[in-house]
Amino acid sequence: MKAKIVYTLVSDEHDSYLEQVLLSLHTVRLYHPEATIELVVDSATNPTIKDTRAEIKKYVSSIISVTIPEGYDKVQRSRFLKTNLRKLVTGDYLFIDCDTIICGKLDEIDKIESNIAMVADMNGKLLLDDEGVIDRCHAAGFNDLEGKPYFNSGVIYAKDTPVAHRLYEEWNKQWQISNRNGVSFDQPALCQANVNVGTPIYELPGIWNCQFKFRAGYRLLDDAIILHYYSNNGGGKRSIAQDSIFKHIKEKGGIDSLVAHLVNHTKTVLTTALTINSDMAFEYFYSDMLYTFFNAPKIFKIAASVARMLSKPAIFIKKKKQ
Repeated sequence: MKAKIVYTLVSDEHDSYLEQVLLSLHTVRLYHPEATIELVVDSATNPTIKDTRAEIKKYVSSIISVTIPEGYDKVQRSRFLKTNLRKLVTGDYLFIDCDTIICGKLDEIDKIESNIAMVADMNGKLLLDDEGVIDRCHAAGFNDLEGKPYFNSGVIYAKDTPVAHRLYEEWNKQWQISNRNGVSFDQPALCQANVNVGTPIYELPGIWNCQFKFRAGYRLLDDAIILHYYSNNGGGKRSIAQDSIFKHIKEKGGIDSLVAHLVNHTKTVLTTALTINSDMAFEYFYSDMLYTFFNAPKIFKIAASVARMLSKPAIFIKKKKQ
């Protein structure tokens, strides 16, 4: 593919962000061993990429270290890198968040003619109407965004053009306002910036950023190219299974045969581990459906079939015809 692939990383030995990026990078290289991949880190993260954490260097073409103003916590440093990314990287790029799994070739992105493109947040309707998100925008200092295009910033295609640079400059400016108001999320600022510069962001099909924890995103799962498994909008803590995956990668210092096996079953086993949070798992283990699974399996199968029909009707019907 012609466009670079770019990740940002703010991490230390006490978190699992590097391991998340490593897993995502591993899946990129399965489809694009030839791609140019750049990793943009802050100057505090860069010295920590050594010993077992240095495995990530085998997957990237280069690492760009950026000095960030003092006073920012880890989350704010990450958002600082993200909203400044266009001036930190040369050439057209596809930015991908660390909490992603790639499950298809990415080179079709080169055919996008727009200066900048993203997927609608929560794979839902593009125009903002969610009251919770509107309230967050108000808290950030943005009061007129209802009905405006609201994108998810987990996957961004950006050309190296004046239009894209202008959008990013405004995004960082609006994020600084939002951050001063106590809202470090970057998407409200992105929405305001897009409006301020004339809405240049083109809507990508949802398969480029399948947020499968939401119903609308789950329906895209079969055709998804990039899976985006963790989202603050999605709520909940990471599951024990999810934490154990990244702990395992950390302990092994890389992707071993066990994790590679999970990647080979991305849309079944791995999505389950990356989706079910602790509260959901608790509810399942104490639900009537678990009792039904063991004591009335025929009824459970009927209920499961109905659930599949309700959540993915088109795919269910297609499979029945085969």
